[in-house]
Amino acid sequence: MSTVDCINMEDLNSIISYQFKDRDLSQYSINVLSDDYQNLSQLYLLEVEKRKDLERELSVLRTQSRMLPAQLQEQANLTPSSGEDYNSHFQKKMYELEAQVNTLKDERGELYKTQGKNAQRLLDLTEKIQTYETKVNSMEEEKKKLLTQIQKMSDEIERNTVLLKEKDNSIQFFQDELATCHLELTKTDEKMKVLKQENSSLLQRWLKKMNEEADNMNLSNLLNTTFSMGASMFRFSSSADKSNSDNDNTTKGSNPGPSDGDNKAESSDDKDSDSLSVALLPIPERLKYEIRPHSSEINTIHISEDGQRFATGSVDKTIQIFSTQTGAQQMVLKGALQGIMCVQFNSTGELLLGTSNDNSTRLWSLNTGRVKETLTGHIGKVYAAKFSPNSYRVVSGSHDRTIKLWDLHRSLCTRTTFTFSSCNDVCILDSEGMSVASGHLDHIVRIWDMKSGNCVKELSGIHSAQITSLNITSDGSKLLTNSRDNTIKLIDLRNYGVVQTYKHEDFRVGSNWSKSVISSNQQYVAAGSTDGNAYFWNTLSGELAGTIEHHSHPIAALAFHPHPTSILTVDKERNVAMWETPKSKIRY
Repeated sequence: MSTVDCINMEDLNSIISYQFKDRDLSQYSINVLSDDYQNLSQLYLLEVEKRKDLERELSVLRTQSRMLPAQLQEQANLTPSSGEDYNSHFQKKMYELEAQVNTLKDERGELYKTQGKNAQRLLDLTEKIQTYETKVNSMEEEKKKLLTQIQKMSDEIERNTVLLKEKDNSIQFFQDELATCHLELTKTDEKMKVLKQENSSLLQRWLKKMNEEADNMNLSNLLNTTFSMGASMFRFSSSADKSNSDNDNTTKGSNPGPSDGDNKAESSDDKDSDSLSVALLPIPERLKYEIRPHSSEINTIHISEDGQRFATGSVDKTIQIFSTQTGAQQMVLKGALQGIMCVQFNSTGELLLGTSNDNSTRLWSLNTGRVKETLTGHIGKVYAAKFSPNSYRVVSGSHDRTIKLWDLHRSLCTRTTFTFSSCNDVCILDSEGMSVASGHLDHIVRIWDMKSGNCVKELSGIHSAQITSLNITSDGSKLLTNSRDNTIKLIDLRNYGVVQTYKHEDFRVGSNWSKSVISSNQQYVAAGSTDGNAYFWNTLSGELAGTIEHHSHPIAALAFHPHPTSILTVDKERNVAMWETPKSKIRY
């Protein structure tokens, strides 16, 4: 929280405290007025009672004064002789009564005055009480508003505190990442120095070796030339001797036929000519069959090494196995908790691996159709995994920015490598599964030594968008990369240079896991596009060789058959199509 916010909070607290004190003072004044009001009310009630008593006494006296002449008359009648005493007594009595009446009138007047004053004071106090009550009510309303504001500010402070903690955690994470990057950079610099020295040494050795090979080649050519000349002279002399012998021992006019040696030479030349003939295979363009197996979108497809079966993985959490000849379903593999992202048969065709968005990789036994192993350890979606050629290991790449090497004999992870960026695909480059290539969200292809966990090479600048797939050629010398920049590139793994780039103005990569493939004879590179077409490029020239225009939805995956005359395509509407090259179009 900033300094200004803290000052505003302190000012607000002081204002609220001051208003509470003012309220307390007002409340105290009201309490005092209330007590005075109660006292005056009690006095007023006492005066009223006293007034009533006096009025009752006055009424009694008036009644007595009215009855007094009659009583006096009775007494006069009874005692006429004492008239003077009676008159004096009556007058005295009247004076006393009048004095009492006057006294009572005065007291009543005083009571009226006192009652009026009390009534006025009562009205004044009532008005003050009403004024103070109004003020108290307004202060209560203001207090409620201030309490509401305080609650809102408290909630805001709690939210800001939580955000501050999250930002502190993020900062700490990025600081750790930065430290790791600095450490990796230092190690990379050291390795680069060593590699430069090794490269210089290897270059010198290579030049020396090339010179030696050139000398050897020159010597070999010289020896071949000398041998050829000697052989020709020998054949010529032999032929001449035989001709002379034939002229001596046979009839005139016969023509000599070819020798056995000549027949053998011609046979050898024919074999060499046959061995140089290469099959020119057009792209597969004839639809063999089409199926629609899954209930949700298909993400991946793979064909077994013997070409007899293929597998598809879907968002519906299942893997389905089919016959490549007929497209008939053979098996449904279940057990994944979320969608399948990658599938692959092992070299013997006994196991199938499948990666899933549930952060795990599973191995199914194709003999039983059940899950044999579940490889867990990633904390992000696992987009790719591959068997090593000997099926002893599995390499998996995840969006948690790690690559894991799994030992299938012990069913445990033997190496976890931090890759600096989310991994979209992995590719094994050697037979042991110790050299691995990975394609990442940060547009970089990385080569890893899984024995040490170190990055051997970073191929940056090849693509301008994230890498979606990697494939190695059948001879293991080149790497095929696919990217969201809508280009496919062929990289020479010996010098890490780009050999060829494949692109087309209508070709668009549709997802972060879209694959490009290369045929087993390395004649074609193929990939699916968002326009529903499958594009084929000539591997050597990079020119577009043709397209398959059949699907009406984006192509999600495709796979070449081990025999390059067939290919499988899958679109986002779950349609799986098998394409083959007509035998009539295969030329030799």
